[in-house]
Amino acid sequence: MCAVQAAPSWKSPTAKTPSSTPLELAREPELKRHIIGEEFVKVQERIIETRGLLDDNWILGQGTIYPDTIESGGSSGGTGKSATIKTHHNRVPAIRALIDAGRIVEPLAEFYKDEVRAIGRQLGLPAELLDRHPFPGPGLAIRCLCSDTDAPVTRVPEGWLVPVRSVGVQGDSRSYAPVLAIDRFPSVAARLQDEATELVNRTAHVNRVIARVASREPLAQQRVFDSVITHGRLELLRRADAIVRDMCATSGFESQVWQFPVVLIPLGCGGERDSIVLRPIQSVDGMTADSVAMPDKLLQDMAECLMGLADLAGVYYDLTHKPPGTIEWE
Repeated sequence: MCAVQAAPSWKSPTAKTPSSTPLELAREPELKRHIIGEEFVKVQERIIETRGLLDDNWILGQGTIYPDTIESGGSSGGTGKSATIKTHHNRVPAIRALIDAGRIVEPLAEFYKDEVRAIGRQLGLPAELLDRHPFPGPGLAIRCLCSDTDAPVTRVPEGWLVPVRSVGVQGDSRSYAPVLAIDRFPSVAARLQDEATELVNRTAHVNRVIARVASREPLAQQRVFDSVITHGRLELLRRADAIVRDMCATSGFESQVWQFPVVLIPLGCGGERDSIVLRPIQSVDGMTADSVAMPDKLLQDMAECLMGLADLAGVYYDLTHKPPGTIEWE
């Protein structure tokens, strides 16, 4: 059933800061995350001020878990600061200032995701709350990729180099590199996930591998478009995500994976300038993850439903484990 419900590594900007760059013009993933994190604090402060809550005697409770701190460049197992992989919205400078002021309480901050779920079971929380898929604090903004590039894909021996950059982790450091696309259907029997890490290791300046599931034009005719966040692109992503959620729930596949990000990338041809990337993964604590192969029939049906969306150029499948690719693309 097909049903639709209603470049080089990033460096902290000097001229453009989270306060001076609107989100709809932000392209770099770290800048997006900082803008959203700082806006979260602004909204919280505005509510407290306008409603006169607690006569200024307030604290902010957050569901921060340990991977949020590690990936944001915080403490790593007692070994000091770790490299910043991606700044979580609950670890931006405005939040850190509130922590220093004693305004933040984070009862789960030293636990991994699996430990948090174990605590929840001991407290008697229902499984539908404990086992639901996590969703990133910055939300759709980091699943709607943008680009300052307007260029075609290029042929390389291993596949097609797509000049859309995504975040990865190589060693203990952050990478921000283009994507390698291969033109092979990601069936369960093909076991393409076994090849993806090897392809990353032997292909220079690549940290992620995707496989084409369906597209209106061949890979050779695809190109990446200069793009920013728009209402139209976000609405396309919402509609695609609704299809994926509905089909995963109906088929039971949702219970077989830890998380299933649906990502919009500015890859297309002609009038259709965006494609969807499916990213089902399995993980225990979020620090490492495996790309999961979807049953062939479900993937074929899902791709057919998605290709029924106007303005969508193609559907791709992320084959990359973590590492070298992060769970979210940004």
